[in-house]
Amino acid sequence: MLAVVLVVAAGCAPAATPSPSDRTPDAVDTSTPTPTAAPAGAPQAAFDLSCDDVVFAMTELFGTPSAPVAEHLWLKESPSWYPGPAQYMFARAGGAVCAYDDGETSWQITASTGAQDVLDDLAANGYTDGDLAPRCDDGRCAVLVRDGDILVEATVLGPEITEGDLEPVRAALVGLAAQAAETVEPVEVAPSPIAGAACDQLLAPETLASTWDVPAQLHSEFGGWGIPAAVYWKQGGARACLYLETPGAYDGEHYLTLTTLPAGRWAAELPTGRSAVDIEGADAAYSGEEEYYDDLPFIDIVVGDDWVRVSAPGRSMDDLMAVAPLVAANMTALGT
Repeated sequence: MLAVVLVVAAGCAPAATPSPSDRTPDAVDTSTPTPTAAPAGAPQAAFDLSCDDVVFAMTELFGTPSAPVAEHLWLKESPSWYPGPAQYMFARAGGAVCAYDDGETSWQITASTGAQDVLDDLAANGYTDGDLAPRCDDGRCAVLVRDGDILVEATVLGPEITEGDLEPVRAALVGLAAQAAETVEPVEVAPSPIAGAACDQLLAPETLASTWDVPAQLHSEFGGWGIPAAVYWKQGGARACLYLETPGAYDGEHYLTLTTLPAGRWAAELPTGRSAVDIEGADAAYSGEEEYYDDLPFIDIVVGDDWVRVSAPGRSMDDLMAVAPLVAANMTALGT
């Protein structure tokens, strides 16, 4: 079993915490770039820890945010399968995310339940005590704190980050983890017909091969495991499917990526900068380009309560429009 090299605050009674309305500085803007009211069906949070709480803690360390704080994963330092469904993975499992970036200083805080299961998953995927050890140096902080069933992880980037930031960041996370642990309640992760489905049930590689006339092969094991991937795959039952020229994730041409958010219709309705499109078999669909990844074209497909994104570097929207109905039909078939 992996020996946890983190701050363990379990069993320690946290100090009384003022409400966010009392604690948050007036000048702090915690608005998000997406609608503030999530669509019906948004998952229940497993604990009481808001981005107002996080902003207060981070403001004391790094100053008042001058840009919106998003309640989904950022794309900084992220694997290419993050954009879209995967950015909302923590909320699906009852967790929380608060991410901030003003172009110079940025930070992201994630909070999740199932601490021991997540740590076991990390160990099974090669993580060691040293990988989890908190560190701050050369413009980057990475700190992980456990309090009972709660894991809180912070990544902070900034040109002035040094070793001296380690203890203040860790102390802030201890407080946030204690607040979450004190209020944690069991929640049911919403069931979904695509949760845990194999990638070839959503799109068989031979189907893509014949549709695009390419030697596509499926690769559904990927690197960059970490806590987000454990939450995404294990707790949420989501999938990241890569269709490549050769089986190795970094070999040959990358044709297409398919990512999912089971029971994620509530989140599929949040992103902006897209256009509605008509996809046979889909209850709703949207097309767009992800600027962070060199204008990566994508189509979001909603069938029932499920969200699947299909994206392909260097491909036209017509190519994606040929694949999207096939994915929608397989999503429908899984639900029957």
